[in-house]
Amino acid sequence: MTKPRIFLLHYAGGSSYSFQFLQPYLSQFDVHTVELPGRGKRIKENIIRETSAAVTDILYQIKEKIQPGRDILLGHSMGALLAFHVTHALEQMDIAPKHLIVSGNAGPRDNEDIKAVYKLDHQSFKEELKRIGGVSDEFLENAELYEFYEPILRADFKLSHDLSALNNIIIRTPIHAFMGTDETNYSNIENWRLYTQGAFSHEGLKGGHFFLHDHAASIAKTLTSCAFDQQTAPVK
Repeated sequence: MTKPRIFLLHYAGGSSYSFQFLQPYLSQFDVHTVELPGRGKRIKENIIRETSAAVTDILYQIKEKIQPGRDILLGHSMGALLAFHVTHALEQMDIAPKHLIVSGNAGPRDNEDIKAVYKLDHQSFKEELKRIGGVSDEFLENAELYEFYEPILRADFKLSHDLSALNNIIIRTPIHAFMGTDETNYSNIENWRLYTQGAFSHEGLKGGHFFLHDHAASIAKTLTSCAFDQQTAPVK
């Protein structure tokens, strides 16, 4: 029997290389990295700024490969929202995954003023990137490199903003949520419970927005549990 597949969806500004730190721990999976155009292996393609186009693009990469009821999707930050909407689309096609894993995101939001980071001026946008983390001072200070990536980052933050506002969808697929306990909105992690009719579980792991880099083995253990166990991972 073939291994269950795991589809990895990157964060804003990320690419198919964003989960290289995790892949050595995923030997029980057939790993598929997914990426939007304009970066990584798709650097020559035009950047996507519209939610429907982004979901369609990711869905196209997954739908012919997914093993319904066996595979799982994992998305971090922006990737969590994309994975949620792609899971909904897969359900509509009767090829739903076994589990959706969302990371670094408190989910679609109701009655909350979501900050439009992508509209910030040049300096404020840089400061927000510093606050979120995941980018080095060297990157921010390298004018040529930053000038290349800024449009990608702004487009991805726009996607995150717009996808967050699409909060009228409820899926059937079980959801497991990870967040860093130092994230400002960690207390909202159970928001995801509102968006599935299936089982829901969650874990808080020490760290900020990119906590997952410090917990690869623990995260992989939970992913394996979600893929192979009948019960969902425990709430922590």
